[in-house]
Amino acid sequence: MVTAARLGCETALQLRDTLRAVELARLAVPDDARDYRDHLWLAGVLTTAGRTVEARRVLERLVEQSGDVADTWVAL
Repeated sequence: MVTAARLGCETALQLRDTLRAVELARLAVPDDARDYRDHLWLAGVLTTAGRTVEARRVLERLVEQSGDVADTWVAL
């Protein structure tokens, strides 16, 4: 399901259907996802969809959880 949601999200972004893209991205990356790269991807989707405030919240939460990972700080 996660892979299908990611593919659908990427397709929706290409079609400029940002509402659908965000919906699918949230399905693909639940709040309890453990891999920080999933959250980085979600923040990227949110940014592309024009939801920069939400993207920043995702990144701030990620830095709190994975502060020792440089990629999280760079993205923020």
